[in-house]
Amino acid sequence: MWEYAENGFRPPDYLAGDLGAIVRFVAVNLLFTTSPGFDPMAYEPAARQALQLHTTIFEGNPEIDGDALTNTPAAAAILKTLKPWLRVKSSSKDVTPTPAALTSAVQSFQFGTPQPPGCWQDYGFPAAQLICTLQEQQPTYLPQVGNDMLIPSYTFTHKQDEFGQIVGLAVDNLVDGKPAAAYQFLWPDILAYGLGNTLNTSHEVGHLLGAAHPHDGFDPTCGCPYQATGGTFFSWIGDQSETLMSYAYGMAQQFSVFDKDNIARNVYAGYLANTEPASQQTFAQRRLLKGAKIAFNSWQFQTAAELARQAWERGAATMTAGTTMAARTARSAAPAAAKPGQPDFVDHERQRVDLGQVGQGSVTTRPGAQAPTRGPSR
Repeated sequence: MWEYAENGFRPPDYLAGDLGAIVRFVAVNLLFTTSPGFDPMAYEPAARQALQLHTTIFEGNPEIDGDALTNTPAAAAILKTLKPWLRVKSSSKDVTPTPAALTSAVQSFQFGTPQPPGCWQDYGFPAAQLICTLQEQQPTYLPQVGNDMLIPSYTFTHKQDEFGQIVGLAVDNLVDGKPAAAYQFLWPDILAYGLGNTLNTSHEVGHLLGAAHPHDGFDPTCGCPYQATGGTFFSWIGDQSETLMSYAYGMAQQFSVFDKDNIARNVYAGYLANTEPASQQTFAQRRLLKGAKIAFNSWQFQTAAELARQAWERGAATMTAGTTMAARTARSAAPAAAKPGQPDFVDHERQRVDLGQVGQGSVTTRPGAQAPTRGPSR
């Protein structure tokens, strides 16, 4: 407040407008009613099935034990707090050393360096080589999960400055924008800074489940995304909320109530939209949906989402507009069995009104570094 004074940092008559901007662009847009980067319904498995978080760790630096720095069951437990109505399993696999083709693909992913002919040509930019290579090699690096829904997470350990500044990234499938995988990168500087891989994995997979940064987002009034740069630099204030989605590393080891409530509200609405019409509902479904509405109106959003899913399950309803639950599950289902001799699996991311041109992304960068463009996550 003392900065708003005659001959001060800001004129006194700017105070009301500045506080209004904080309320609109931070409190409302980024915390209370966040616009998810990915559809929170994308990782809702088929009826009575589970989510399974799987981490594959590619060891590219003998001095860093990525497997020891990754507690996948702990990450799964943290992620379950975003969707407590689901069963969440975990598994992991360690790959030593990182295959040369993947090392080259990561360098292209981080630096945009040229690649020889490969699957990236189908998408038009070399950085796609990492995403499409891992998609093609799912049978090697991902487990079978039956009818459950798999969440792929890949971690790469590497030497200092071998790659770039990206610490983590949630990417889409390069086809229709659906969430596809989470990537994490570990090197000596990041470890010295105190950033481990369990919370980093939780952050990036949190994006896949629909959680967003508390410092960049979307303003529905102007219909524009924005970051904490230029005229909306003040959006960094959002990182003072206690959430894993913040860039204030080490401040939180869990998701905020805003993260949980925003995802639950979206899921609640998703199931309401895809449950049979009232005339076709059973008594049990109507009872569950009544309970869900009561919970929602009482601001018990996770309970509302849970009851709405139970009602949907009772009717074995399918998603509309060609995006059935079964179809979603099939797209994310595990590939064929691994080849004999392979190691066993271990169970366990326009214009803002009068504030300039800004963009949106979900890239985490090395502390103090300039954020790269969002690139492959489109």
